[in-house]
Amino acid sequence: MEQESLSRKRDALNTEYHRLQLEQSAYGAYHEIEARAPRDLGLRAPSPEEIYLIGDQGGYSFTGLEPITTAPLVQNGLPVDATERQE
Repeated sequence: MEQESLSRKRDALNTEYHRLQLEQSAYGAYHEIEARAPRDLGLRAPSPEEIYLIGDQGGYSFTGLEPITTAPLVQNGLPVDATERQE
């Protein structure tokens, strides 16, 4: 009985150990990508002024300060005023 209990405990610990190894590997890959993106590709996080909400529900900007009553339109990756929109 005690041997079976210890075997089950060992199996559970082995399973947990392998899960933690996978988790550690995933976090390591994330940090590697985060480190290489600016260095190798010149990527950077956008500033709050460069972030636009897209949609028709309205809401708030990411700075959280000014309400958005109509969602901005984007054409060719750039925000445009609805009166300037080209079809």
